Amino acid sequence: MSEQGRLERVLHAGTRYLPHTYSIIAGNLCHLQANPITIRPFIYLRNLCVSNQENHMYCTNKFIELANDLKKEGIDIVTVSGSLMTASSIYATYVAAGNSGALESSGVDKVVDVYRRTLEHHQVIKKAEVQKLASVLST
Repeated sequence: MSEQGRLERVLHAGTRYLPHTYSIIAGNLCHLQANPITIRPFIYLRNLCVSNQENHMYCTNKFIELANDLKKEGIDIVTVSGSLMTASSIYATYVAAGNSGALESSGVDKVVDVYRRTLEHHQVIKKAEVQKLASVLST
């Protein structure tokens, strides 16, 4: 069996078959469609084939999808936002200090700085979108 055939069997093992296009790129099976399927072997292989920016957007969109699903379940958006922030702080601690570690005050400051830069960056983008929309509506 070819390498691509073996990898495709891994992707579809234990899942219902979904027609997707795959290709071997640099020895890795890569998904070539815009909407990735969410099975673990694929996510692992997907990470080998796309840029960090694409992975970042993919993950961001998954968290927004989860937040919207929780909102549809009737959970208040403030609670959803706070829960996402709590989960993010737990995971940031894990990334920085491991599963049994904790952040010192300097580590907390570094995480807060990253959050601040990310939030400020998003506000710049949102303000530009609002200005663009206002200019389109005024013409």
